[in-house]
Amino acid sequence: MPADPVLVRSDAEVRDIVRKLIDSSRKNIAVDTEFDTYTPEYAARMAEGTQRKPRVFDHSPATTVGMSLCASHHEAYYIPLRSIYGADAAAIGKRIVASLGEKHGKTLWAWNWKAEWKSLGINPDETQAKYYDAMVLAWLLEAGSPFYEAGKLRYKYGLKDVALHILEYEMVEFSELVNGKELVSGVTEEQNNALYEQEIRDIHAKFAPKPPTKKALNEARKAYNRRAKENVYRKRMVGDLQQESVYKYACADAWATYALASRLVEKAKQEGMWDVFRSVEVPTTRIVYGMERRGIAVDVPYFLGEKKRLWHRVLELEEEWRALADCDIRSASQCADALYNKLKCWPETPSSRTAKGNLAVNKRALAVALDMCEEGSLGRRLALIKQEHSKLFKLVTAYMSEFVFQGQYTSDKRVHAKTMQIGTNTGRFAMKNPNLQSTPKEIIRKGIVAPEGRLFCCGDWSSLEIVVMGHFSKDAKIYEIVLSGKSQHDITAEGVGVARSVAKTLNFGLNYGGGATTIARALNVPLEPLRLRSGETVMAAPAHIREWVKKYAETYEGVMAWRAKVAQECAQTGYVRTLSGRKRHLPGIYSSDRGEKAGAERQAYNTPIQGTAAEIAKAAMVALDGWLRANTPNAFMVLQVHDELVVECDEADGPRIKKAMEDIMANTIKLDLPLKAEVKLGKSWEDAK
Repeated sequence: MPADPVLVRSDAEVRDIVRKLIDSSRKNIAVDTEFDTYTPEYAARMAEGTQRKPRVFDHSPATTVGMSLCASHHEAYYIPLRSIYGADAAAIGKRIVASLGEKHGKTLWAWNWKAEWKSLGINPDETQAKYYDAMVLAWLLEAGSPFYEAGKLRYKYGLKDVALHILEYEMVEFSELVNGKELVSGVTEEQNNALYEQEIRDIHAKFAPKPPTKKALNEARKAYNRRAKENVYRKRMVGDLQQESVYKYACADAWATYALASRLVEKAKQEGMWDVFRSVEVPTTRIVYGMERRGIAVDVPYFLGEKKRLWHRVLELEEEWRALADCDIRSASQCADALYNKLKCWPETPSSRTAKGNLAVNKRALAVALDMCEEGSLGRRLALIKQEHSKLFKLVTAYMSEFVFQGQYTSDKRVHAKTMQIGTNTGRFAMKNPNLQSTPKEIIRKGIVAPEGRLFCCGDWSSLEIVVMGHFSKDAKIYEIVLSGKSQHDITAEGVGVARSVAKTLNFGLNYGGGATTIARALNVPLEPLRLRSGETVMAAPAHIREWVKKYAETYEGVMAWRAKVAQECAQTGYVRTLSGRKRHLPGIYSSDRGEKAGAERQAYNTPIQGTAAEIAKAAMVALDGWLRANTPNAFMVLQVHDELVVECDEADGPRIKKAMEDIMANTIKLDLPLKAEVKLGKSWEDAK
């Protein structure tokens, strides 16, 4: 590490270091905390079933171990807060940050401020300090670059990976610093092996002189697996190490953050993105953290009832599958063997195999089966069962269970979904635990209910991406749709000569670069053999669907011309830009693979639309947050999903907030076409939609 790491050993030294940083002429200070995720309290709750395995950054001020600070390229400091201050570790760390940032006006940098705020117990809404996130700035400048696309990084924008890429500095991995785990409850692996061997000896003795039955041996193996599964371990973390083993690693984190921030700020100013970062992305980080921290109230009994109802349907589908296919629908290998080998009811194509060459029953294979199996055939019936089962099984296990668990066991009985500001290359948010963007609206929204005396104020932009598309393409039909208030589905139905329901499918499929095959699959129309000029035969959409796609292109010729222009410019530069000027690199545009190149072209004209829509949403969030803080302090944003903003407020404040949201969402950013937003009030998210 170019900077000299310094281990601070006492309270007096801490005071000296803080005073030195305050008196320094340097305005930027990088902050990094070290914390434990697995604590004895966590392990106890895991054993009780009231705490799941902690996820990344599932920590609190109680787990804070220390913090490192860096204000130059030459020196970094590590303060072992827990060692010096004991239970007051996080509180002292919070005071240090407040002194540097709020009282003395230093700009505080971190790599993922959301994690640092949580570790130190800081509520950024209550301070005036300038918190700048270097991770967000890296994403803003580098989204989609070959390094990030090809690297498939663990956290995508991990500090160590970006430091290696930009600084050419290889940092020590945490796993190299600390590894291993300790048993909290259950039996060790050695004890479990000894028990299993003894059970096998007892079984042989019981059946002697005859050999033991297969059932008895299987029961012993099941007991072995059950004991292993019931074990509760705690990973060894930073708090288990001596200070001398930690401080160089911690100082390297702070130094890398400082060095990267210096490089990235310079690049942002050169590319004209510095103002976008400061005015939009910096406050967005604080707003997103506030949404995560506050969470959203849910109706646990409703979700318990829906979970039971949907699980009953899952079991019905599994029973029907077993009757038809004679295998376990949850076993991919059993399903593949039954569908392709025993029943031979699914066609085997290149899409039917995994990267390792095994027969597959994944989404691609399922799509092929639905395309090629005749109506009423066994293969098609099994494909439909598999499709519904996959959807419901994931809904129950991944979503319903998360709502129920968090609603029952979090301290405030609210669901705290993770909103990822850098989760996509387009600029849209991503979510997890649970992902409210991909859950069925008709089921989930009914169970998200405001507390007593409160309600939701939900604002939804009308055809936001259509308006943005019109702004960029200047297409006459898009202008007509937006300015007249007509539905795009009606315009498409008229231009293509199809029913409105078909036009709706065409719009959803073709607006974002899909083709005839996409439409055929969406309409559940089987593909047909098509002979190419080269003599090769491929599976393609029927002729009438290909004709619809051709007429769609003629209807929206301005959009098609704009797309061609964007793809051509991207081929020349290797990137596209959104309204604010943010780049998205698309290395696939140079690929010799026809499919990869076509995918990059679709991303080239989708990114300006989706990225600009994301920028409009963020700008509105920043403006709305400022209005709420000034006028209705008890109201706050809880969700931003797709084109919606959701605010939780007191019932008495609802009408005033509704009016403010309508104005802010329509006027924060001006386009060539007017933005329109509909805002509704309701006790549940469903009522407010």
